[in-house]
Amino acid sequence: MGINRLFPVQATVLPIVIGREKDTGGKQRFRLRYDCDLCVAIPTGQGKTLGYLLPIFQLLSHRVYRTLRALILAPTRDLALQVKEVADHFTGTKDDFKVDCVVGQYHAQTFAEQDEAAAGPDVLVATPSRALDLLTGERIPIDGIRWVVLDEADRLLNSSREATVEVVRRVMAASPRCQRMLFSATMTSNPQKLAQLALNRPFFLLSTQTGAHATPENLRHRFIVARAEQKKPGVLLSILREIYPPNTSASSRTMLFCGSVEHAHRLARLLQICVAGDESIEKALRIREFSAALDQKHRVRMLEAFRTGRIHVLVCSDVAARGLDFREVDHVVQYDVPNSVQGYIHRCGRAGRAGRVGCSTTILVSQASEAFQRYGDSGEENAVPVEKLERMKPVSDDIAEYQEKLSMLELCLKRENKGVYSLTEPVDPVALKGGGS
Repeated sequence: MGINRLFPVQATVLPIVIGREKDTGGKQRFRLRYDCDLCVAIPTGQGKTLGYLLPIFQLLSHRVYRTLRALILAPTRDLALQVKEVADHFTGTKDDFKVDCVVGQYHAQTFAEQDEAAAGPDVLVATPSRALDLLTGERIPIDGIRWVVLDEADRLLNSSREATVEVVRRVMAASPRCQRMLFSATMTSNPQKLAQLALNRPFFLLSTQTGAHATPENLRHRFIVARAEQKKPGVLLSILREIYPPNTSASSRTMLFCGSVEHAHRLARLLQICVAGDESIEKALRIREFSAALDQKHRVRMLEAFRTGRIHVLVCSDVAARGLDFREVDHVVQYDVPNSVQGYIHRCGRAGRAGRVGCSTTILVSQASEAFQRYGDSGEENAVPVEKLERMKPVSDDIAEYQEKLSMLELCLKRENKGVYSLTEPVDPVALKGGGS
């Protein structure tokens, strides 16, 4: 995989999961340690996925025969597919590893039929509901499982708690010496949640940066106040002008977060309308939506286009804030204030990954700025680092111009409902004006 050095969490986890012993011939070999389960809180972008994959595949290299050894649970299809993509780097080697993924529309029955004739996978990545489907139908052998990994453990224990706990319970009943590994940027310390997993002497690893909730240390945090809610789009355009001035080829990549799928869609359309023809913003700038409103196929396409630089700004709902690895992100803009410190951390952690310099900008409405500052004054070690509040003049205070843009937005949404526009098709304001209602 071209790994030259390990991140601190990877170097720390490896000797905890892997022990060493000498075989009868005196040759040193690796063995699995069963003496504790792991709970790891790690800043986003610091090698979380490889933190558990490296020791797993190292130990699998000594397996005698193939059977399911590791079950990795992820809260969303997108994250599960990303984990599989990373794990696939270990396949095709002399060890002949096999990795499978069961998510979404890829039904459990299909998976079982696919592996009837051949030996099943060494590693299975799944969402909790799909993993439970497989276990309920007894379609996979679980008595040989040696690891259950909860990637984004806090979210799994919130949004998918019942399925997650049931999967872990069934695996542990069949394979009592299975090791559980929990990884997250915001690791819960709630004893009631962790008690459901019946962890064996849990070993907690916390980042020395900021404790259980951590953001990358090379990430700059900005907080900009808008006078009123209706001024936020103008302030956002001013921010985009800073990031993408004319003749810059739109080299930076930005993720823009909204509080809901509907809001992400409306804002993406409004920005496409406002940016078109604006000579103060790079003309090559391409803005697209990335949310649960898009089907899986289009989300995969959007991610690939963003990673390769064909899309510069992704307007996202929070589905994209959890776990997905965007190493190329330079800026995160939080258009809607997150509901919690944890939400802030997961959003802004998309930038500043793997040692890159990044910037997180949060837009606050005047009335809400004092409440948001209390995140930073809460006395918590992991509070949001609100050092100062900035003010930025919106692109335009012309109410008539703003109303015209909003009217074009409503016309665009109306045409979408009629099937004239698809969700993934960018808006052409000139065609929109000339196309009637």
